[in-house]
Amino acid sequence: MWVMTAVSTLTAAVLSGSLLVRSHIESIHKQLQATGASLVSLGISDYSSLEDFQYLNNFIEDALQMDKVDKAVRVFDQSKKLIFTTLGSTYDDLPSVLGGEIKKPVFITITGKQRTYESVIIPYKGRGKQKNFYLQIAIPLPKYSEVLEDLWWQVLLLLGLLIGISVVTSRVLARRLLRPVEAVAGYLKGMDPRKIERLRPLELGAQGQYLQAIVDGINLLGTRTREALGQLGKMSRYVAHELRTPLTILQGEAEMVLLNEKAGTREYRKVLESSLEEIRRMSEIVNTVLKVGESARSIALFHPRPFDLVKWSGKNKARWERTFKKSIAFDSAGLESVTVNADPDLLFRLVDNLVRNAKDHAPAGVGCRISIAQRTDSVLLTVADDGPGLPSTLIESLNREGSSSEAAGIGLNLCLKIAEICGLKLIFANSDGGGLKVEVSFPKSPEA
Repeated sequence: MWVMTAVSTLTAAVLSGSLLVRSHIESIHKQLQATGASLVSLGISDYSSLEDFQYLNNFIEDALQMDKVDKAVRVFDQSKKLIFTTLGSTYDDLPSVLGGEIKKPVFITITGKQRTYESVIIPYKGRGKQKNFYLQIAIPLPKYSEVLEDLWWQVLLLLGLLIGISVVTSRVLARRLLRPVEAVAGYLKGMDPRKIERLRPLELGAQGQYLQAIVDGINLLGTRTREALGQLGKMSRYVAHELRTPLTILQGEAEMVLLNEKAGTREYRKVLESSLEEIRRMSEIVNTVLKVGESARSIALFHPRPFDLVKWSGKNKARWERTFKKSIAFDSAGLESVTVNADPDLLFRLVDNLVRNAKDHAPAGVGCRISIAQRTDSVLLTVADDGPGLPSTLIESLNREGSSSEAAGIGLNLCLKIAEICGLKLIFANSDGGGLKVEVSFPKSPEA
């Protein structure tokens, strides 16, 4: 800011000097015009009959008071050669011949060995036998230093005024420019991850337009932080919810076999097998959370491969039935083999959560169905139940916003995240007979 002030001050000083010199040149032009008019008014228009140039010189010096003004009067004949110049003042060696065609009075700048001169040339057309002549009046142009010497106190006053204005302006502008920056700093200091839901977007108004890109970046960062913390909270609740069931089973079965004094090898073996199954389930839950929750590692942990969806579904049907606590209807629409390209582990967790969602949110006695259908450009795996379904607003939000939907619960949110990672599409709808129907759409594999 101070550098800008200094530069602007120096620039203003140079411009002021230029304006003063220009004003002085305009004053010289007026003097030249006045001198030419004086000579014309004195009747000096015919120099052909002049015999004594000294008389003319004295007459011009007395008439124009040239001892008070540094001024030269020169006369050129019709061939534009110098025939007369005033004496009494020391001038440079000026050109003795005029160049170019001169039909009317014109201002011409001439250069001597020491200085530059501004002059006016007035052509005189003779009458009858009188010859044509050219009258030149020249006044030396001032140098910057001479102008400053004459107007030094005005220049200093103007320079001081400019410096004062620049300093005051810079301080006012600095305060106005720093005010939005202070607002941004205060906003950042007030950001608390524990209260991220209460955080409002940063707005600076018209004064902070030059920081709009930074403001947009901060608001985007706040939005992503809110989404990330929300996702982390959902993942935490999902892990707690999913691990609670197997841990309860492990604890219950262990306590039951320990209280049974007649328990033998067979009972203990059964408990251990069940414990291993629950431990395997908890391990799958942890792997799923790692794949979904850690965006930086999701690509490395995502391992898609082609497999037969019909055989894979039939193989895992028993595990989904344990989740649903009853049998699940399975319909492959007569298809014996359908190849898809996906991550089997993540896909199992997706279907398992859809089945769990049907068990947790549907009334007792409600059935569940898994079906596979093949379309022209896709393969559909559908999980449907006979429950009450979902509100139309929630279904619209899930289909439109996906995993960013605030209305999605823990299980459905995880399903949507898995679908995004695997490149699948989930379509939610209420079936005509009642109940929720979720279609998992696979792009058709080239090998199919």
